[in-house]
Amino acid sequence: MLGARRNAVSLVAHALQRAGIIHHSHGRIGIVDRQALETTSCDCYSAVNAYHLRLAGAEP
Repeated sequence: MLGARRNAVSLVAHALQRAGIIHHSHGRIGIVDRQALETTSCDCYSAVNAYHLRLAGAEP
């Protein structure tokens, strides 16, 4: 999230917490529902994840 303003990050974090996807407090973020987080993220998550798996020599 480089280049994102703090208030924009806070708004998204609050929305994700209200949805029960994450828990955040005092600068720490915990993932409560990983599948929901992956579903709500953009398509770039799966592309980046597949790329990292290829670099590591694993199949996606």
